[in-house]
Amino acid sequence: MKHIPDEVVRRLPQYLRRLDDLHEQGLERISSGQLCRQLRMAPSQLRQDLSWFGDFTQQAFTYDIDELRHEIGRILGTHEEFSAVLIGPGKIGSALLEHFDFIVDGYKVLGAFDASKDRIGTEIADTLVASGIQAIWNFTNRDLDVGDSDMLVENVHFSDSLLALNYYLSQKKARG
Repeated sequence: MKHIPDEVVRRLPQYLRRLDDLHEQGLERISSGQLCRQLRMAPSQLRQDLSWFGDFTQQAFTYDIDELRHEIGRILGTHEEFSAVLIGPGKIGSALLEHFDFIVDGYKVLGAFDASKDRIGTEIADTLVASGIQAIWNFTNRDLDVGDSDMLVENVHFSDSLLALNYYLSQKKARG
């Protein structure tokens, strides 16, 4: 199996979200140019990203919205039912657990664990690795170390998004 660059994988949910919106609007087909204008990216980027997974293009790079939604969902594994846990959810994570339909994205959330800062990343992660949990959605703002295990950890750092926003705001301010 070939290694797909992380940047490509991170863009796939954006494509799927936009295609879901277009489907909800009742649209059936869209050109790569139209889709990319809505995504604020170059059509070549979309074509290059999708080329990692096969040939999705049709005449003049026009996509069948439902077909592309299905294929991207399949690539992302939304048809699967994976089990996962949330670590350090706090109030935001708790709201997600209450209001977000994880099963649509292929997840059954088995639980959420929160503990004091001095315990996160040690005993809790070790316990989860030992119990066979395969993935952690970590909201602690500290990267979890799961050693040599094959567990997947998605470290969510809200501050990263805010710092990127700071950058764009400061650049906009510098331009006048």
